[in-house]
Amino acid sequence: MKISTQKLVYMAFFSSLSIILTRFASFRFFIGSIEGIRIGFGGLPIVFSGILFGPAAGAIVGGVSDVLGFMLDPVKTGTFLPQITAVSILRGLIPPLVLRMFGKNIRFSVFPIVTALTVESVVTSIILMPLILYSAFGIPVLATIIPRIISQIIQVSIYTIFILILFGRVRNLKLIGQER
Repeated sequence: MKISTQKLVYMAFFSSLSIILTRFASFRFFIGSIEGIRIGFGGLPIVFSGILFGPAAGAIVGGVSDVLGFMLDPVKTGTFLPQITAVSILRGLIPPLVLRMFGKNIRFSVFPIVTALTVESVVTSIILMPLILYSAFGIPVLATIIPRIISQIIQVSIYTIFILILFGRVRNLKLIGQER
């Protein structure tokens, strides 16, 4: 994978934006002393970078965002778990791969975006995160699944709107299609 300087700058911007939005624009709900559910916009730059630049770029932005975010604020984040970094990588990887099923010359519309975000959400937030929280901290899976389903329905709706708006804005920047 060859990364241009321009693309690298955008990826760094998306990573930074993800860290800021995760730390300062998230609503956190704790189960005991462990963060069980987070509703926020930190995943949006990760998902958008994957859709804009391809799955590899989305995966890199997801991994960098999680690791740097932890390093910048380990007290608030808690224990570093590489499994959560893997989830963050999948967050940038899954949506562009799902969108590929709709064809190369995809017109970005609601259905493909909702489908891609829903698949990502089910895999990462509804299946993997409860299992990780259970294996790492003993939080019962059933205690987090229902709230996560509700939060993900809200997030998928909000992310869809933002992605469609952002995609319309960046369409003229000639960044799209470089890797997809």
